[in-house]
Amino acid sequence: MVAGNAGGGPTFNLFDTTRTLTTTMLLGLKETLGLDYDIRFSVGILLIIIILLTNILLNVVKRKIGKVK
Repeated sequence: MVAGNAGGGPTFNLFDTTRTLTTTMLLGLKETLGLDYDIRFSVGILLIIIILLTNILLNVVKRKIGKVK
């Protein structure tokens, strides 16, 4: 998977270009109404959830590793 400024839909080809979630949010920053805004807002919430879950998981792993030593 190559990250770049590809505007096509999702494909299952690992060598096809793609766009990161943050880039997708920033490219349509001028539009403040409509479905595009709602999609960007949803992507932002998804990013926050992914970051929170990753932090919680890593804290649990860190505690378990600390108890083993």
